[in-house]
Amino acid sequence: IPEGAVVEECAFSYCDTIEQVLIGPGAFVKGRGFGYCYHLEQVVCGDGSRLETNGVEYCDRLETVILCGTVHLGEDAFAYCDQAKITNADAEEFERLAPETSGTPDEGSAGALLGGWTGTEDAEISEEAQDVFNQAMDGYDGRDYEAVALLATQVVRGQNYCFLSRTGGTDSGETPAYQLVYIWQDIDGTLEVLDVQEITFAPGDEENGPVTVPQSEDEYRITLTGDEYVFVDCPSAAKAGDLVTVHTVDVADGEVKIEVNGSDSGTWEEWGTYTFIMPEEDVELHGWISTAGYPGA
Repeated sequence: IPEGAVVEECAFSYCDTIEQVLIGPGAFVKGRGFGYCYHLEQVVCGDGSRLETNGVEYCDRLETVILCGTVHLGEDAFAYCDQAKITNADAEEFERLAPETSGTPDEGSAGALLGGWTGTEDAEISEEAQDVFNQAMDGYDGRDYEAVALLATQVVRGQNYCFLSRTGGTDSGETPAYQLVYIWQDIDGTLEVLDVQEITFAPGDEENGPVTVPQSEDEYRITLTGDEYVFVDCPSAAKAGDLVTVHTVDVADGEVKIEVNGSDSGTWEEWGTYTFIMPEEDVELHGWISTAGYPGA
């Protein structure tokens, strides 16, 4: 949002493809200017900007809010954004985080947009990145990690790294395992391993391709179909007999419909929450919004 601009009421409400918003210095966001943006994850506000009451509302995935300089917030400016963590920063920090006015997101400072991952062109590991990996993983969980490629970086009050790594190998006589390793380097150089995700490979055959298998004993997969904006959050797998909770959008003029493997069996709860018992099979959830019985919707 450019410097001094005004975002009128509900201007970007229900824009569920928005992931990041930078509100320029002196800009003004009126009520529900960014309401119900279910995929919004980061908001950065410039010095002198203003957010009216309920300016950013019901953004379930909003986690990071950075206020650069003096930002004027109305009552409940981030209403019902329960996961949002607000951080204060210097006014000059906004210029470092904001993209240039030209170029693609992977060019120049635009690639350093807060929260936006920038993929590496050839996955080559620089000497600096190798040092980050070696220091962070030294002694981590007792395994010997080897950096295979640097996949992406991300600027977030420091820098995140995403590495493809390997443990084990032919020299040790064991089958190598691969991981995605996420490392954060603070602006003072402090290193922290954020996550290590094991990469598993599904079996398959030449005729039918990959085979979907349970992730563990008695655990079955959950996939989503239909209108993608219906689902806000859903687990990817569950064990047979588990109570599965699915979060959906909140609809004013209409209602959300959910089918589990072609059946609408399940229980609706308050605030768009849907529950069902996981059967002994993979589950496909089909969701859509029905406006039947809502004239003018």
